[in-house]
Amino acid sequence: MDRAGLPRLTVFRLALAQLISWGVTFYLPGAFGNAIADDLGWSTQRVFSGLSVALLVMALVSTLSAGLIQRFGARQVLQSGAGFNAAGCCILALCDSPQGWFSGWAVLGLGMRLSLYDALFAALAGLLGERSRPLMVQITLLGGLASAVFWPLGHGLLGVVGWRSAIAIYACLARCLAGCCLAGCPTFCPVPLLKSMCPVRLTPPHGSVRRAMRWAWR
Repeated sequence: MDRAGLPRLTVFRLALAQLISWGVTFYLPGAFGNAIADDLGWSTQRVFSGLSVALLVMALVSTLSAGLIQRFGARQVLQSGAGFNAAGCCILALCDSPQGWFSGWAVLGLGMRLSLYDALFAALAGLLGERSRPLMVQITLLGGLASAVFWPLGHGLLGVVGWRSAIAIYACLARCLAGCCLAGCPTFCPVPLLKSMCPVRLTPPHGSVRRAMRWAWR
C-alpha cells in the first residue's frame, strides 16, 4: 500500500493507462504523419493540424468532462475516454478524405479529455486531498515515457504493417490494454459523495470537481 492510500499496483495500472493513452493520441502524428501525407498526397500541415482539432475539442468539452466525473465517477469516465480513443483511431485508420481525418481527430479530442491527466488528477485530488500529490508525480513520470515508447513502436509497426494497420493496432491498445488497466482500479467516487461518506475533511473542502481540477494543477 502506498503511503498516499492506494495500492502500488493500482498506481502502476493508472500510470500505464496514461502512458498508453498519451502514446496512441498525442504522439500518433509524430510516428505516422509523414507516411500518411505521402500516401494520401496531403501536405504535412494538413496531417498535423488534426492534432490541433483534437486540442480544440478538448478545450470545448472541459466542463462536460467535469460534470461526467461528478455524476459517474472517474473510472467510468476514464474507461469511456479509452473507448473514444479507440474509436478515433479506427476512423483515422479507415479515412481517405480530409473530412474523415478531422472527424477522427475530433473523436480523439473527446477521448483525450476524458482519459488523460486532467480527469484522473481531479479525481485523485477529490479522493485523497494533499496525499494525492506524490501519486500524481509517480503517474506523470511513467506517463511521460509515452514518446520514448510509442515513437519507436509506431515506426516499427509502420515498417511492418503500414500506417493504417498500425493505427488499428493503436486502437486495440487503447481499448483493450488501457481499458483493462483501468478496470482493475477502484471506482473513484464523485467528490460530493466522497465528502458525505468521509469523516475527514478533504482538500479542497467545498469545491466541485472543477475546483479540484484547478487545485490539482497549482
